[in-house]
Amino acid sequence: SEQSKSQIWIQQIIAQSFSSFNFYRLTVLNKDTVLGFGNNNLIYRTLDGGSNWSTLSSIPPASGATCYQALSADTAWISTYDSGDSAKIQKSTDGGLNWWVYKVIGLHCDFFHFFTSNEGVTFSDPINGNWVVFTTNDGGNSWLPANIPQPLANENCMDLHQYVFGNNVWITSTQGRIFYSADKGNNWSVSVIDTVNFPVSLRPAFYSAQEGVAIKYNALPGDTSLVYNTHDGGNTWQVKSSTGYICQSFYGAAFIVPNSNMLISNGESGHFGSSYSIDSGSTWNIIDTSYRYGAIDGKDWNSLWSGQRTIIPGVGGIAKWDGAILSVKENLFDNGFTIYPNPVTNGNATISFKLNKQANVSISLFDISGKLIFEKKGNCLKGNNSFPIYFNTIESGMYFLDWSDGINKISKKILVF
Repeated sequence: SEQSKSQIWIQQIIAQSFSSFNFYRLTVLNKDTVLGFGNNNLIYRTLDGGSNWSTLSSIPPASGATCYQALSADTAWISTYDSGDSAKIQKSTDGGLNWWVYKVIGLHCDFFHFFTSNEGVTFSDPINGNWVVFTTNDGGNSWLPANIPQPLANENCMDLHQYVFGNNVWITSTQGRIFYSADKGNNWSVSVIDTVNFPVSLRPAFYSAQEGVAIKYNALPGDTSLVYNTHDGGNTWQVKSSTGYICQSFYGAAFIVPNSNMLISNGESGHFGSSYSIDSGSTWNIIDTSYRYGAIDGKDWNSLWSGQRTIIPGVGGIAKWDGAILSVKENLFDNGFTIYPNPVTNGNATISFKLNKQANVSISLFDISGKLIFEKKGNCLKGNNSFPIYFNTIESGMYFLDWSDGINKISKKILVF
């Protein structure tokens, strides 16, 4: 039987005495190995799936740190800053015992990411009217400035408000814009999601290089969040109606479990708790509103962790997902989804798919502006299924088809001639 929602996050113990401890950065390497940077400026690691956590080190000598990423159990990068001094990227290869400074990257590092041990990008707030964005192809020994549009007046970017999918990077600004790169940060474009003023922020998350969401969060408790969708990698955005409780905060997270349609929102203050959506942010289901969450990361359903602020020092600090509602997802859908023909040239097409159990299926078609063109729903049996879709009265152009069985969702582009 399905476990209760309160069991979805299983609390684990971080051996420390710091009250109100939480993780601001997490890197999940596999189901056994996780490293993270806490709000007490300490770095922690588990090698056994969270049964035991150890303190690796404190951050390098500095006033604080903004970003942390582990590449292996012993190798990691961290960005630090000092009052009145420049931000720095530093690297350790011995679990944090020793750190080497690789690059001075402006006054404050909003974000960095290493795609491989050699290829990385750093993103810092503007200096003298220019973004401070660099890339490296040799593990940090040398850095080159990226090609990026100019900032607006008084525009900065938001710490912890970025998302990486493959070679693609997105990061949102304090003025409602999103900067995005499809080539590991070497070249950037920019678009507008919505008008915002700090402390209102926009947090992105992407299912693929093209399909994504952004959540507009207001730091004032009680205010309603908004959800936006993109079907073209962040070039254009449409606001959508949503129901349910979106858990967001500056130190929370929006995360899509890899190879799934599950979007998780975590909140650390304000709208705290944890909730999830399986329909691109239209409907939100509460997991709990008892805990305050931090960073989240994972490789799949069996390796998913989130920071979870301690109430009693030494009890909690991090939680592991137990997959309570996800076993249904794993057993229901078999990747037999096809659309034929595509492009559509003769006025109709057929959608085929295979289910591992009976399910209610919905099929929705949207135009490029996000307008719903038509929707079909039906109860489908276990095994092979197909639906005819008729395009005779539809104008030529690009459309987006969403297929859902209530747990999984697939989005496909369709060209109609």
